[in-house]
Amino acid sequence: MVEWLGLLMTSSLSPIIVTGCRRSGTTLLNTILERHPDLLVHPNEPQFFLELFQMFGKQITNLDQAITHVTEHPYCSEAITKEGLSRTFPGVSAVSLQEFAQIYLQIWGGQGMEKTRPVIKHPALILYLDLVFYLFPGAKIIHLVRNPHANISSQRIRWPSASLWECIGWWRDAARAGHELFQNQPEICFELSYENLVNNPEEQLHRLCDFLDIPFSEKLLDFDLQKRIYSPGEEKTGNPMYEEPLKKDAWKQALSPVEVALIERECNGEMAWWGYDAYNPKVSTTKLVGRTIGERLLFLIKTAVRRVKRTDWRG
Repeated sequence: MVEWLGLLMTSSLSPIIVTGCRRSGTTLLNTILERHPDLLVHPNEPQFFLELFQMFGKQITNLDQAITHVTEHPYCSEAITKEGLSRTFPGVSAVSLQEFAQIYLQIWGGQGMEKTRPVIKHPALILYLDLVFYLFPGAKIIHLVRNPHANISSQRIRWPSASLWECIGWWRDAARAGHELFQNQPEICFELSYENLVNNPEEQLHRLCDFLDIPFSEKLLDFDLQKRIYSPGEEKTGNPMYEEPLKKDAWKQALSPVEVALIERECNGEMAWWGYDAYNPKVSTTKLVGRTIGERLLFLIKTAVRRVKRTDWRG
């Protein structure tokens, strides 16, 4: 138990969390931050932290099961092994999720944690900010936001099975959660629009470095605007699984007028926070209401199917 207690006695880690609605530029920003010498970026989204919370809550009651789940997860760092993680908890069968997450990061980062600050990119965490601050007291949040027309269009390209209503909900819920944190605690939340990052990278990255209290590095500006997604563990070279060329206003060809109208009706208030324009396409009320009913029914059906298929974590 000495090794476990020794790690816990060190100061808790306060990572930088890169989050926001999926397809809002979190991967792009993560790739940029990898170039900063004072930051240590986790190689993949540590989805297992949220999964462990869904399995156990805040108290892990079956440590062996938790260790197996994490070390067999495709997004687990190669620096973490089942044997190594198990040795950290000799004679321990239960531990808090906070302690587990802190120890995972300390083992992953190793001695590099003495000079660098960890960075975790995970879009879904924008909807679990209370959990984030429980796991990592002192964490700082970078909230990415993107024009909902482009974002929702991009979501549907990336996940063709996702309904329009689901994609709208993702954008709106993420926008509300991130903006509320920014308004109430601007000292721990930095809001960054995808458009500003792409169009004015140097200015925005200077602002971000000031927020993080780290020196600006010219290396941050050496990035490729081609958006790419790789499978877990795949070398970030060669052919990507998926590419979406950056084309301004490409969403105008991807979304129909009724889809644009539905997005703007549901997201209008949040769009105003960042000055995103509404195009107000001419769509009949009958057509808009019909599409809304259809989208809601489809969403309810898909949600019910997912519940049936969902693994019983506690079983």
